[in-house]
Amino acid sequence: MMMPDPILDMPIDRFIRSTWDVPENAPYEEAVSLLGRSPQQVLAVTAAGSKRLVGIITVSDLSRVRSEKKPTQAIDLATKDRVIAVTTAARVREVIALMNGENSLKRPLDVIPVVNSHEEILGVITRTALEDALRQLPLSSKQSYLSY
Repeated sequence: MMMPDPILDMPIDRFIRSTWDVPENAPYEEAVSLLGRSPQQVLAVTAAGSKRLVGIITVSDLSRVRSEKKPTQAIDLATKDRVIAVTTAARVREVIALMNGENSLKRPLDVIPVVNSHEEILGVITRTALEDALRQLPLSSKQSYLSY
């Protein structure tokens, strides 16, 4: 039986960072430019005319493009069908598990989008921001929850 841990059972809202988003039909060049300036190194790709998350773009998505056909729109760059996102109802325990590879991709994740009940992007949780925030909490100073 897993022991309760006040840190792991915390809601994730204090760990959410804002992220930039780009409409799925935005020009490819605009998405690349925004990604280069994005403080979180990730772009949320949203459905045209809304904030509904349809994909994400990371730096690794750019390296994948070199071997495929040249994209014309932001959606062409995005990871679409394998995006793992959480809602604000998630707990730190769940996000850590997903980041540590307990997910459908079976690999560690560095960023997880946060969406509302309508699948609209609210922000992201990054591995770095979560690690930094956990170090600031009194009970977590000697324990590392995240691994690779």
